Amino acid sequence: MSGVSRPGTNSTLYGALRDVVRRCPDREALVLGEIRNTYRELGDHVDALAAGLSQLGIGKDDKVALILPVCLENLYAFFALAKL
Repeated sequence: MSGVSRPGTNSTLYGALRDVVRRCPDREALVLGEIRNTYRELGDHVDALAAGLSQLGIGKDDKVALILPVCLENLYAFFALAKL
């Protein structure tokens, strides 16, 4: 079954996120106060941030420090860096 993902079989954090985005894109993923994101929205934010980081030359083995308040962007960055 090449190319077929099954829950729990991913070897990466980003791969696990992509599986959930495919399986239930419209389910609520994140809530912070009044702000809510579906898994699709989370995936879109993560992919956009990962693309931006990549364009800046940040890659797989680079070290990146995050200094952010408690916010959804922390999670976007966490998953985006896991994607690289």
